[in-house]
Amino acid sequence: MLSSIIIIAVAVIAIVVSFYAYYYISGRATKKRYISDLEQLAATTQMEGAQLQTLASPSLTGRYRTHGFYIEVARKKSGARKADFWRISTELDFDVPERFYIQGEAREGKLRKVIGLDVVTTGDELFDQHVLVFASDKPLARRIFNSYMRERFVRTGLKDFAIELDARSCVMEIYLQPPTIVRTIRHSLEVLTELVNVIKAVGD
Repeated sequence: MLSSIIIIAVAVIAIVVSFYAYYYISGRATKKRYISDLEQLAATTQMEGAQLQTLASPSLTGRYRTHGFYIEVARKKSGARKADFWRISTELDFDVPERFYIQGEAREGKLRKVIGLDVVTTGDELFDQHVLVFASDKPLARRIFNSYMRERFVRTGLKDFAIELDARSCVMEIYLQPPTIVRTIRHSLEVLTELVNVIKAVGD
């Protein structure tokens, strides 16, 4: 009887140890992949003054096309499974004239994010099917999302993303199933930068 209890206890301990060892090794491999992705992103975008942070959650800071960006990546739950969660943020050097919230078709709706905003349709069926635009000024939003910007957003192929612009901050959040293709993040950074520049030009 005692021997059976000991065997069961040893087996349980072995399972628990194996479980934690797996997640430790898996976590280290994931972090190593994130660091490699950020290094590739900095190199391929020729980011000025790029600084990579490897402690805790890997992150990257630097300037891209005159804007300073902070980019971080982590493993987070999206729906029923975990995904690579990318967050790209920048502090703007101008006041955003209105509030904007843009999200992809697969993004879970967040009512608190769109309170006081109107849904904007552009008449572009492909864009309107895949991208939801909320804004406090519909005519301004339609001027910003011209044919060029609509095409750029559709071409990213992103489905689970959101962009929030308010006052002097701009944040883009993206969920991607691993492994992340760095080209996708680079394209997203380019589109986000162009969007910020268009908003600035329209507001001047």
